[in-house]
Amino acid sequence: MLWRTYRYRIYPTVRLRLALEAQLGFACQLYNAALEQRRYEWRGRRRSVTLYQQFRELTAVRAAGLGPANMNCSAMRDPIRRLDRAFAAFFRRVKAGVKPSARSAVTTVSPGIQAGAFATAVSPYRESARSR
Repeated sequence: MLWRTYRYRIYPTVRLRLALEAQLGFACQLYNAALEQRRYEWRGRRRSVTLYQQFRELTAVRAAGLGPANMNCSAMRDPIRRLDRAFAAFFRRVKAGVKPSARSAVTTVSPGIQAGAFATAVSPYRESARSR
């Protein structure tokens, strides 16, 4: 099966850039909070937290109006899904006897966007480089 990848460069307005940065920041906070919750539950109570339990808690967060106003539900769920996949892959490798190693060179920081592609598109330093 052949996968095709398309990369689009965006030139957001200041308002759109702020909205994208808010969504990215909230996605990072969600990922870190979900990771912290899983670690706390396992270390303190020896219970694992499932993906769907965290989705239910995310529903309460959305009902409280926390997070960016225009961020949809699937964008909020994606960091939790990525964390769940990371946990599954880690434990699959441990079960197979593979020793845990360092992270790969390509890091995903946002739903479906690699660090280099997104950072260059919304970096505040890019604007100052253009004005020179």
